[in-house]
Amino acid sequence: MVGTVIDRAERIADELLFPVAQDVDRSTIPAAHFTALAEAGLFSLDGLTASEARRTIAAVAGGCGATFFVWVQHHGVRRTLNASG
Repeated sequence: MVGTVIDRAERIADELLFPVAQDVDRSTIPAAHFTALAEAGLFSLDGLTASEARRTIAAVAGGCGATFFVWVQHHGVRRTLNASG
């Protein structure tokens, strides 16, 4: 994983998400979007400062709203599961 988390999120948003965002809005989210986010280490924002987390979230949201919506919902579920006994 080269670059900071923010750099990786911005690259994915610019190169993968944004170019097809309007098509995704009219159909379904490609699995490749989630694969790219996972491979970039973006399925956990643990260890980031609040500023880094906000910038990462903003990058993904700016790339594709539909992908962002599904991706960000899973962070709350993951945090809840990690906190459970």
